[in-house]
Amino acid sequence: MRDYPYVCGADIHSVANKAFVRFETAKSKDIVVALDKSNIPFSAKYNDTKIVLTYDGNYKDSVDEITAKIMSEIMMSYFVRSGKRSRTIICFFFLRWLMC
Repeated sequence: MRDYPYVCGADIHSVANKAFVRFETAKSKDIVVALDKSNIPFSAKYNDTKIVLTYDGNYKDSVDEITAKIMSEIMMSYFVRSGKRSRTIICFFFLRWLMC
C-alpha cells in the first residue's frame, strides 16, 4: 500500500513541543481532514490501514478529542453492521460520542 504524506499549512518543523501518535484505523483520511479543519498544526503519514501523526503538543486535548470521536464512530458502525447489538456496548459508544 502507498503511504500518503500530509503537512498542514503551519510550519510543524519549528514546533518545540512535538507529540507523536500512531493508530491502526481505516479512517485515517477522516482524521487528517478533521485535524486540518480544526487548524491544528500537524503532519501525517497515512494509508488505508494506519496513520502516524506529528503535531504540536499544546493541542493534545483537541487531537485526543477528534481521534476519539472518529474511532468511536468506527466502533459504533462495526457493532451495528456485524449484528452484535449488545445494548450495553452500543450505548457506551453512543454516549462516548455524545460527550466528545
